[in-house]
Amino acid sequence: MPNRLVCNVLEEMRNCSKTNNYSYLDGLIEETQSLVNRMEAKLFDMRDIKCLNDEIHKKREEVDQLNQKVKLLEEKDKLLTQEPKKLPKRNKKMSAEEGLRRHAMGIRGVDTA
Repeated sequence: MPNRLVCNVLEEMRNCSKTNNYSYLDGLIEETQSLVNRMEAKLFDMRDIKCLNDEIHKKREEVDQLNQKVKLLEEKDKLLTQEPKKLPKRNKKMSAEEGLRRHAMGIRGVDTA
């Protein structure tokens, strides 16, 4: 019987005791042992799967963090390898405040008269 439950086998053992017919008790004991072994194996497999899923979740978080670090490092590398922006030469006739104001507005090299 392929899909028998342990409870059914134990019920048959009780019937053996009630009828005092123990001729097939050894077979029932073996069947019970086999079913219980399968149940234990399944429980251990489920526990292992849960542990592996937890570990997978942790490793995915680590990968995400490492990917963010890689992006940040790539951005830093890109900024470091870029040529620096050239500032316009300061007009000697302009005051420092005027030069800063023009630089902030994006005005280059215009003389004030």
